[in-house]
Amino acid sequence: MREHYVRTVDVWYETFEKNWAQVVDLVGEEVARVWHQMTVNVTLGVTFTVICVSRSLSARPWSAASTTRG
Repeated sequence: MREHYVRTVDVWYETFEKNWAQVVDLVGEEVARVWHQMTVNVTLGVTFTVICVSRSLSARPWSAASTTRG
């Protein structure tokens, strides 16, 4: 999964950079800078295997009275 996540994070970063002005308009420059730093850190982390990516699934306990698991 790591190799796919590296590409995903790269695309997030490219999209973020391309839309910087819109991001600043939406959330303000301070929040945009924090998000920018986060995307840089995650990109570096997954690229150099400093950040390990794993999947987990969380669900509400199933009830016998329930007909669906929503």
